[in-house]
Amino acid sequence: MTTAEAIAATQLFKSVSTQSVDWVTERLRERHFDAGQRIFDQGDAATGLFIVRSGEVRIVASLKASGEPIHPEEILAALQDCC
Repeated sequence: MTTAEAIAATQLFKSVSTQSVDWVTERLRERHFDAGQRIFDQGDAATGLFIVRSGEVRIVASLKASGEPIHPEEILAALQDCC
């Protein structure tokens, strides 16, 4: 499967045109992270979109200043609602 096909198959991009997927694919930069390495911290300015091609990502976040935890499925649901 090509990178463009993998992206087009995701929930976020499945209804996007092939031309738009190609545009995104042309701008991708592949990065590798070691186990346990932080990719970004809560509150960091967004610098891009991360697409996990293989492996797993642990998401740790707080919903409120009180430190109430937020779960990964809530983040994914929010992304689906906005995109």
